[in-house]
Amino acid sequence: MKMLKNKHFKFIIRSIAMLIAAVVYAFFFKVIVEGRGFLAMGASGVAVIASRLLGTYANSENLVSVFYMILYMIINIPIIIFGFKTISKKFILLTLIYVASFSITVALVPENLGEILGFTLIDNATSAVLIGLISGVSCAISFILGGCAGGVDIISAYLNIKKGKSIGIYNLIFNAIVLFIGLLVFKDVASIIYTLIY
Repeated sequence: MKMLKNKHFKFIIRSIAMLIAAVVYAFFFKVIVEGRGFLAMGASGVAVIASRLLGTYANSENLVSVFYMILYMIINIPIIIFGFKTISKKFILLTLIYVASFSITVALVPENLGEILGFTLIDNATSAVLIGLISGVSCAISFILGGCAGGVDIISAYLNIKKGKSIGIYNLIFNAIVLFIGLLVFKDVASIIYTLIY
């Protein structure tokens, strides 16, 4: 009984830490990536491109974050189901906490918060390095805690845990495709370069 309580307590602590890691990254994602018009990679990159297109179609920049939240969750649902069936329930529950916390925070952070806090005074290169560090630390924490940041990371975890394979090259190809599509759609070379730094 004591061991069971201990396991539950550890899971609760991990869940809280996962939530904090996701919220911190989401805050900086909103004020830097969305605020600067950078793109993202992986499932997040697909959601960024689609949400910006929908925002333009709906003629409302205020809805971009809401579209992003919805699309990011939709993209992650089949991948999370795959992970639930093939990896472990605990891994996927922690990942779900991360994905939900991240998505909701991005939607809730006000559009002009970056400007209010002075993030607009930081140059693009410094911003790209800063968001790169924060996203790297956040994603690393999610893996250390026994989950991941969702999207392609779930597939990476599956191949690593179950097959002992790294899919770094496949991630690289997928990310290159996402960035190429972003370049074709937005025709913004500078934002692609800063995204690569990030």
